[in-house]
Amino acid sequence: MKNTSIALSARKANIILIKSLCLLPYSIRKQIIKFLRFTVKHLPLLSGTNRKPIRHTLKAIENFETQILNLFEKSYSALLKNNLEQSVVFFQQGLNKTKFDDNSKSNWLNTFKVVANYYVNGTFLELEDKTSLSANYSNDETHIKKIFVSGMNWSGSGAMYDYLNEFNSVESVKNEIRLLEGENSIKNLSENINNNRLKIDILNLFRYSMFSYSIPVNSEVARCINSNVFIKNKSYFPMFCFKYLSEIICKKVKNKLNQENFTHLSSHFFDNTLKSLMKNPENHFLLNNVIHIYSIEAARNISNYNIFCFFRDPRSNYAALYNENIGFHKDVHKYIEHYRQTVTNFSKLQESDPSFFKNIHTIQFEKFILSEKYRESLADFLGLDLSTQNKHTFFKPWKSEKNVYNYKEFKDQKAISIIETELSEYLWDGNL
Repeated sequence: MKNTSIALSARKANIILIKSLCLLPYSIRKQIIKFLRFTVKHLPLLSGTNRKPIRHTLKAIENFETQILNLFEKSYSALLKNNLEQSVVFFQQGLNKTKFDDNSKSNWLNTFKVVANYYVNGTFLELEDKTSLSANYSNDETHIKKIFVSGMNWSGSGAMYDYLNEFNSVESVKNEIRLLEGENSIKNLSENINNNRLKIDILNLFRYSMFSYSIPVNSEVARCINSNVFIKNKSYFPMFCFKYLSEIICKKVKNKLNQENFTHLSSHFFDNTLKSLMKNPENHFLLNNVIHIYSIEAARNISNYNIFCFFRDPRSNYAALYNENIGFHKDVHKYIEHYRQTVTNFSKLQESDPSFFKNIHTIQFEKFILSEKYRESLADFLGLDLSTQNKHTFFKPWKSEKNVYNYKEFKDQKAISIIETELSEYLWDGNL
């Protein structure tokens, strides 16, 4: 009787586990599957009775993943061959296997139909949005107060993100939302609104950065899929995507799409997306590395923002990359070239278009870490009330201080010497 009870409990747990895991992004499911395989193979405490449902769980998850992804890949493959009808059939079949609610499924399907029709026929397919969520999309100026902290890979922007998160009037998300920059982004669309790439760019924006059910064909696509999964599962987001892409395509077909109205539509779409994530739309919304320094022009497609661009002494930046980033190439000469090119491009743009930079601010990492007065001045500039700060909840300056001089104990002092020679003009001078 005891073994039967254990088996029944295991089966119930198995069903709950399958349902829960199927809602998670692919990268997380992959890690959990890896753990379950290890558990089945190596833990002697598991009886044969209890191992069986875990094996069943593994098989069910893998089958679920394969079935859904295969249907969506068949859909995109058919679309690229201009087989519109077959593409829609496969897409709907895949959609029906997902865990989206009915409103979301309806809006995702409508969005795909509009995008797919434009890709194949170059026309606008007018579909009426009948969902109960439509009233939550504002076509007026939403005025979401956005704060972006921007870096250039291990340049320390996370310190300001942690610091600002301590204020009661600041809301945030941990994910680096991949909508504004990258090869499958709104920025990419804005650069191609007047050429023949727009069709495929709209499809890729939908496929990878919005709907995000796809096999990651490269690292950029993988980042889009994994970063945006928390948004696509929000009930409002599919409807926002439908309205945004429908308006873009409609204007393009009517030869009325220009940079001004594209920016207007993109800004509303992004603000509505953020608003749906906020508890109080009057608060500031904080985003970390949603726009990186090397893609700063992505900010042209949004409004009502302040961007804080973090620059770090190249010696400590290199040491941090070397010690903490497992994907870093560790080639000091490549690093020097990349650092110089990034800063040079940023400076040239700043000089050539000062009006664009009126809400873009340069921050020295070391000064931010070491000077409380400087940090408070930035908070005051944003209109944050220092009395509402939950001090040292997230940002602990005494821990971050060691990162300022990490290069002094770095194992490759020859590399540090090369950086000091080649990038001498970018070394922090110690002034606070």
